[in-house]
Amino acid sequence: CSRKPSVAQNAGILAYQDDDNFVKLVYRAGGRRGMGGFGGFGGQGSGVQPGSVELVIEKDGYQTSVASLSMADIIKDNNTLVLRLDKKGTIFTASCSSDGKNFKAIGTADIMLKDIKAGMIACDGVAPARMGNFPGMQQQTSQPETPFEVAYDYFHITNKGLK
Repeated sequence: CSRKPSVAQNAGILAYQDDDNFVKLVYRAGGRRGMGGFGGFGGQGSGVQPGSVELVIEKDGYQTSVASLSMADIIKDNNTLVLRLDKKGTIFTASCSSDGKNFKAIGTADIMLKDIKAGMIACDGVAPARMGNFPGMQQQTSQPETPFEVAYDYFHITNKGLK
């Protein structure tokens, strides 16, 4: 990634059946989702948040965050991240690595998908124009000056067969 993501920006991989049924593993702004389901709002201290990697499922049009891992002490200054999504039956297991060798587990999701397609995603989204004023929540009102650019060096699908 060209930089750490800000509100509504993410990049990752997905296993896709259709618009209402998929699994995605994304590097996004902020930590665990807070009030209103938006991440990346201020918090303690100043500076850019390290972001998080989130495992999300959408089943029959209803999206759920299954697991999230903060990138603090994981993501390096070059914002390089290797994402891995393994499928065994209906279980998807997510992990990530900053070096492609040492993977950190994120979580698992159980969802039945048919006729799966796999791919890469990137979203240079726009933050909501108006948010509620919640106590202790700093509101991010402007987008960064530079676009959120993502480069994928390698995308690989391996079939290990049934064991």
